[in-house]
Formats: sequence, structure tokens, C-alpha cells
Amino acid sequence: MISGTGGSGGYAERVAVDAAGLIEVPDGMELDTAVALLADGRTATL
Repeated sequence: MISGTGGSGGYAERVAVDAAGLIEVPDGMELDTAVALLADGRTATL
């Protein structure tokens, strides 16, 4: 699971987020790839 809620805490080992902000990483996709796609998508909307 990754979180697309934004805010602070990006370097924290643990954070509390609303379950509605969680995104399931598809099977076979590396976590770093999923996070990069999320960041690229957010940048594209700005």
C-alpha cells in the first residue's frame, strides 16, 4: 500500500493516514515504481 494524501512525514518510518487515501500496489509492481508513478501523476496535475 502507498498513500497519496500528501502532507508531511515523507521520511518517517511510520505515519497514520486515512484509509481512504491508501492505494494498493498491483502484484508484480515494485514499490519504488508505484511511488514514482504517484509522484509523476501529482506533478502532472500541478
